[in-house]
Amino acid sequence: MDTIVAIFAHPDDESCGIGGTLWLLKDRYQILLLCLTRGERGLSPGFIEVRAETARIREAEMRSVTRLLGAEVRFLDRIDGEVFADRAICELVAGILREVRPVLIFGMWPIDAHPDHAAASDIARKAMRIAGYNGEFWMHEEGIGQTAQFEPDLCVDISAVAEAKNQLIRCHACQNTDDALVHAMEELNRIRGSKAGCGLAEAFKSAQTRLAGKPSILATLNAR
Repeated sequence: MDTIVAIFAHPDDESCGIGGTLWLLKDRYQILLLCLTRGERGLSPGFIEVRAETARIREAEMRSVTRLLGAEVRFLDRIDGEVFADRAICELVAGILREVRPVLIFGMWPIDAHPDHAAASDIARKAMRIAGYNGEFWMHEEGIGQTAQFEPDLCVDISAVAEAKNQLIRCHACQNTDDALVHAMEELNRIRGSKAGCGLAEAFKSAQTRLAGKPSILATLNAR
């Protein structure tokens, strides 16, 4: 079974950004999630303190997501709030890409209010270059008021798996107080869906020209 890789900064980025699309792909591809941090500052007031207990909680939540998706996660041991696209991490990710030889990679959009998200995008793109990757690459947005200057090239209709996406987000219970993450993502997906002519959609931007002679994997979904 061919492999799809998603590269992101924190536990919950994957479910919020592309949870519906991952659900649509999970029975056709092996999914490998590369999580740069364990979200160690995610429960600290002002996101100031690095807390081992927070890392433990968020890692466990992330592993709940992988069980639902039938996916694998690898934590790359960077620290929440201290992610940089340095040579060591880019070469580490490149080595993984050479190992698993993915047919598609998801990365984060680089213009984002959270510096870790921007760095995660840089890491993905630099690692692909180091690895000599020439497959399909799609960047995704992360949230209203967070991702900026994002104009999608393709939207995937996730209406049929909306509750499955919500289930993935709810795995990240410590970040989803009063279902706030679920509601925020539903609002964003509804906005994208209204523009794409469907109920709910996740939006993607390509950094590539279309691959000559190769159909887009995302276009084989219920894409618009």
